[in-house]
Amino acid sequence: MSSIYRYILENNSKDRVPLKAELSFITDYFYLHRIRDDGKIELEIKADGPDYFEIIPVSLQVLVENAIKHNKATREDPLRITIFIEGQQIIVKNNLQKMASGIRSTGIGLKNLTQRVKLISGRDLVIEESNAFFMVKVPLLT
Repeated sequence: MSSIYRYILENNSKDRVPLKAELSFITDYFYLHRIRDDGKIELEIKADGPDYFEIIPVSLQVLVENAIKHNKATREDPLRITIFIEGQQIIVKNNLQKMASGIRSTGIGLKNLTQRVKLISGRDLVIEESNAFFMVKVPLLT
């Protein structure tokens, strides 16, 4: 818990952080969810990209949090979140299992992230949704 809080405090005002630091943070953040939701959510990180990549701080956490918040998950049908690099983007993808009585979303987290990405990188956040998955592509910085 302290490493999560420390990461947010130390990087909150920065425009970019090393990708490795962000991935380490998301691993710690997810660990807390795994304790609470034992067997109901899964995270796979396949991001062995170059060490020189950077990313907007806490951007992956926003996307993982959204996946957990807006999808149902059971031990029989877990929520699966995958993070991987494709070209100059890091992708957060989850199977889509919308809650029947869904939490009313304000869209603030995704909207703020979209604006931060555009302001800092000059590029767009790419959002794709199908009946089977929800995916967000975040530009990597060099």
